[in-house]
Amino acid sequence: MGHVNRKSAARQSTLLSWQEALAIIERCDAKGVPIPFAIAFCTCDESKRTGGEIIRYDRAVWHVKGGRVTATADHERVGKAPQRSPGTRWVKHIRGVDSDQIRNVYAHLILEINGQPVR
Repeated sequence: MGHVNRKSAARQSTLLSWQEALAIIERCDAKGVPIPFAIAFCTCDESKRTGGEIIRYDRAVWHVKGGRVTATADHERVGKAPQRSPGTRWVKHIRGVDSDQIRNVYAHLILEINGQPVR
């Protein structure tokens, strides 16, 4: 049995909440440009009863119309946990940096973000 590094074991076992995952997706730099992140999520369409495919992007960004978050209420809410009302879905549009494909990602279907599992 090999030696276990407690710091790396603790880092790997840290679970992120959905709110923290969405805050990572919405992070922007000082100019309002979304910051890339790694993400793994599951596809699902409940109305069609399809999905179950796991999609992974090594580099993805939050897709914002115009490519930047303006210094309005949108930018102020970046990093804050959204208020959830019963029955609401948290959805974000993301785009793979290497591809121009835009995907809808639902918070409850995010498996991991930047290598950290999401609960």
